Amino acid sequence: MDNILSIITFTPALAGLILAAFLRGEDEMAQRNARWVALFATSLTLLMSLILLVGFDTDLPGFQFVEDRAWMFGLQYKLGIDGLNVMFVGLTAFIMPLVIATSWDVTHRVIEYMISLLLLETFVLGALVSLDLVLFFLFLEAAMVPLFLLIGIWGGPGRETASFGALVASALGAVLLLGATIVMFTEAGTTDIDRLMDHQFGAEDVSVLGLNVPGGLQTLLCLAVITGFAIKLPIWPLHSWHATAQARAPVAAAVVLSAIVTALAAYGLLRLAL
Repeated sequence: MDNILSIITFTPALAGLILAAFLRGEDEMAQRNARWVALFATSLTLLMSLILLVGFDTDLPGFQFVEDRAWMFGLQYKLGIDGLNVMFVGLTAFIMPLVIATSWDVTHRVIEYMISLLLLETFVLGALVSLDLVLFFLFLEAAMVPLFLLIGIWGGPGRETASFGALVASALGAVLLLGATIVMFTEAGTTDIDRLMDHQFGAEDVSVLGLNVPGGLQTLLCLAVITGFAIKLPIWPLHSWHATAQARAPVAAAVVLSAIVTALAAYGLLRLAL
């Protein structure tokens, strides 16, 4: 199926747009419709991801179902899957209908709650299938916005502090990843992940603040990427924000934070660092 990755990625966001455009108020009918639209959209995404898994050829190396077209500012809108990210896509699509189902008893601002979950799924899926480093970065950081809202609005006591702590931690990780992205583009002349995987970055020893760094640019880039994703995973000793956010988040957000956002960070670490 042509453009199946785009369809899978943006189906939840389209459902969120429908909710934002056509549903208003806190009456019981609007809340019920919001729940069912969200459940239908995430279930449809799951169905299409199963079609994707069935069509994925494990004997072929490289990326499959590739979509590549010109985007803005000379960047590429490039999506694709291989043996590394295909199961992450399936995991995300499988978990989200369960998350919607466990949120059935939410009664406060249900429409906004469902929109946040739907946008979160789109951003996570977009990051997982992106083959352009800038596109990956934009999806990755966009995914944090609905997550912060879920914690900050629908979380338990102390939710504002937990949400702010998660925001600060994510921003620190984002700075490191953005810096690494800029350096890789400057060095390789591309943000295409497929081409970056074949690019040989400088490995000559360099001196930084009077310290000799073996491996040079490769080492510095790897450290920046590892540290950035270590914050988002999180890995000790950069993990304290995660425990606070997990304790204050509503059930759905806690599940997404542990199972999906963490998996996304692990995927990014494997894809970019290795």
